[in-house]
Amino acid sequence: MAIQFHCPQCGNHIEVDDQWALRDVACPFCRKTVNAPEQSTFPPDRDTPAAAPILIDAAIGPGAAPARGGTNVVAIVALVLSCLWLVTGMASPMLIRPAVVDALGQNPTPREMQDFIQDQLERQPPASWLIAGMVSFLASAVFWIAGLVCAIIGVGNRTRRRFALAAFAVLALGPIFVCAGLATGI
Repeated sequence: MAIQFHCPQCGNHIEVDDQWALRDVACPFCRKTVNAPEQSTFPPDRDTPAAAPILIDAAIGPGAAPARGGTNVVAIVALVLSCLWLVTGMASPMLIRPAVVDALGQNPTPREMQDFIQDQLERQPPASWLIAGMVSFLASAVFWIAGLVCAIIGVGNRTRRRFALAAFAVLALGPIFVCAGLATGI
């Protein structure tokens, strides 16, 4: 059965569950911290709004207003992964292109570039710039997929969706960059 009493701060009629007896709660009207009595001070009423329990945090101190909303950790992870995708995705062509231009000249055709990279892959050991470019490309693909999955999960969470939406915006650039890279021959 609920405990009903008047808020000593604002005088409004409030109620709490029995488990909050003799504990601090937040008045739903004035948001002040109030100590709930052990039992109701008047007969039960169905229209009484319930008070929210106060969770005392040592860093904030007693009587602080409860935090609004939670943290959408998955959405934040999605945003971080999408930024990592962006960085590693840009690094891959930056690592490969200079060596291709040095070997083939300023404007090689896509076929010439493909043949050159294939020749480099067949060498033992392959060139370090090629290994770095391939690792960067693979990391970029992993970050893109993981970021997309986390963004989808993050949008499903009702709190702080803006991080997941920002991750979607960054990740939407993926297909655009891939198409642009194919068009330029990288």
